[in-house]
Amino acid sequence: MKAPLMKSTSGIRGIVGVTLDPPTVMRYAAAFGQFLKKGKVVVGRDSRPSGEFISGLIVSTLAMTGCEVIDIGIVPTPTVELAVLDHKAAGGIAVTASHNPSEWNALKFFGARGEFITKAQYQRLEQIALADKPVFMPYNRLGSIHRDFTAVERHMESVLKLKSMAVSKIRREGFLVVVDAINGAGSYCLPKLLEQMGVGVIRLNCKGNGNFCHMPEPIPENLVQLGKAVRESKADLGLACDPDTDRLALVDETGRPIGEELTLALSVAYYLRREKGPVAINLSTSRMTADVA
Repeated sequence: MKAPLMKSTSGIRGIVGVTLDPPTVMRYAAAFGQFLKKGKVVVGRDSRPSGEFISGLIVSTLAMTGCEVIDIGIVPTPTVELAVLDHKAAGGIAVTASHNPSEWNALKFFGARGEFITKAQYQRLEQIALADKPVFMPYNRLGSIHRDFTAVERHMESVLKLKSMAVSKIRREGFLVVVDAINGAGSYCLPKLLEQMGVGVIRLNCKGNGNFCHMPEPIPENLVQLGKAVRESKADLGLACDPDTDRLALVDETGRPIGEELTLALSVAYYLRREKGPVAINLSTSRMTADVA
């Protein structure tokens, strides 16, 4: 019995060539084009090998429904969301199975606000997808395909401009960080962003070729290699992300995983310290985390 096609408000997910096959990809891409009423749509993907083929199917199918398609290539999923806003698009699709192994892939659907479509919107999309026949345009009413491979650069620029980013202070500290991007979509942008802040970076699994050399979910049992690299290099911190770079896990200077769930807590503590004064938080004595304590 084959694994089912997983469906939720964030999209559809399946095993490539089994439940996520070309007819399924094209059916849902066509349905999304019809759902968006031939609007502008952004398409991006992570680095897993099947992504190039699936993305190609999606881009072509959307154009045949009359959409103006903006292909932004291999990017983090949050970059797709921001690109939807940048291009004033009606929606977007991220081709990524997130933390799942290489045999999986998925289509994640976003609305005009760069957020996942709602439950009601997904139900409407599902109705269209399960209809008898997709609606394609004749030759003289087809959409268009454009490429925008600068979306991730704009994303990094927007991060560096945030008021909460103490770039000059980070630059003065001379931090050294090990980055494990699991050869995913963050292989270029995460190290590059750190270097733009004056941080020394040791790249670990940052080839961006979709070769997940260990289980891709950034949980403690999958961060052994990163922890060892942090200890051996005497780095201040280790950073690990999942293949589509919408999750970030921290490893302290001893190589101990701090826990992905504390990434947001550290950010909140840092913000409160800036706005309200000292905030107590029980973490390691890492140079990178001491400033929020």
